Amino acid sequence: MLFQKPPSTHCPVERCLDLVGNKWQLCLVWTLRTRPFSFGELTRHIPDISRKVLSTQLKALTDAGFVSRQPNGQQVIYRLTDQGESFAHSLSSVAAWAEAHHQQVNDALNQKYPRASFS
Repeated sequence: MLFQKPPSTHCPVERCLDLVGNKWQLCLVWTLRTRPFSFGELTRHIPDISRKVLSTQLKALTDAGFVSRQPNGQQVIYRLTDQGESFAHSLSSVAAWAEAHHQQVNDALNQKYPRASFS
């Protein structure tokens, strides 16, 4: 199991971020909001994620109740649960903010770290 330690706080935001706060879990929730995917489809849709990391992150999201895993013949289909759908809906606001402000964030990072290239 990915979450072996008990929560260090009673703060629900911190606990939620412990469960779905890494980039791959957010990316998976954002991807699965559109439709169910097989494991192979997810590897093609998110090419930068390794198969091992994908498997680990899907298990964590399944354990947390955000994703359901449904065998379908030789494939396994992953889809968001009602809880996952609710969370994906809340990510829409974050995605809209990111889209509106990504250039400002990149400009600030480029100013702070001129040798790096943020675009």
